[in-house]
Amino acid sequence: MRLNLVTLRLAFLTGMIMLSGGCFKPGEPEGAGMAKVPVVPVVPVVPVVPVVPVVPVVNLEIVVPTEMVEVAGGIWWVDFQGNQMKVPSIKIEDKEGKISEYQYVKRSSEKFWMGRREVTWGEWNEVREWGKGKGYEMGKGQGEGEMYPATGVSWYSVVKWCNAKSEKEGLTPVYVVEGAIYREGVKTPELKAGANGYRLPTEVEWEWAARGGEKGRGCDYSGSNDLGEVGWYEGNSLRKMHAVGEQRANELGIYDLSGNVWEWCFDLWVSTDRVIRGGGWNSAACYARVSSRNADDGTNGHDDLGFRVTRSAIP
Repeated sequence: MRLNLVTLRLAFLTGMIMLSGGCFKPGEPEGAGMAKVPVVPVVPVVPVVPVVPVVPVVNLEIVVPTEMVEVAGGIWWVDFQGNQMKVPSIKIEDKEGKISEYQYVKRSSEKFWMGRREVTWGEWNEVREWGKGKGYEMGKGQGEGEMYPATGVSWYSVVKWCNAKSEKEGLTPVYVVEGAIYREGVKTPELKAGANGYRLPTEVEWEWAARGGEKGRGCDYSGSNDLGEVGWYEGNSLRKMHAVGEQRANELGIYDLSGNVWEWCFDLWVSTDRVIRGGGWNSAACYARVSSRNADDGTNGHDDLGFRVTRSAIP
């Protein structure tokens, strides 16, 4: 074999390697008898990237239900006349110059959700009809129209209605009797711990919301010192009930906490009486003050007495 360096150099440059397959013969072209082996191109190695499964982000924020307003918790003090104060106590000097300290009543509330408007006649009938097939016994009630407050409803019918609405929406009913969901009869229910369903506000919750919560400006009525701006009462109602939400809302965006219809609270007053708040369309202005308190027998229903719902701020 005759090694031709020029041939090898050209072979490499052209991507071919010339290997001997025999001897050259005179007159034969260079490279005759040489096997040609193609050079395999080098393929770059691409690293395999492992596929990481996408884990959905869970939103832990609790969403405020539609048509409800979140009321942040708070602490406040009121004097014996129900006037809200920004300090827990004051010092009073008597005629003899002696100093005594007058303590205000401390009230506090945890965060909760409250209905933006009073429960309407349309809402009442929808849930009541649904509840009939689930064993619920509720009074018929009354109303002037679909968007007017549901009135003529007793305290006992109202708490059963709250349970029915909770079940209808897949929530845990709040009111139980001997561990069972309260659906019928005139009974005093207990509160189910941890339940996330609808319920009546406590008196403290009602008052805190009526005062505007943390956004409150210390108004006499819910959202204003002028009742005519925020509520219907004997002075402007023309002696009739009005549709919900027609007047201006308070600082939290809640309507009719002063005037239009009285509202049931959960609290017991005395005997079988339950607390009612807010005044009504046929009441004097003094009853619509955020500090005014009243009560009625829980079995009664009146054409100026309705309610609104709340929920504890839990999922």
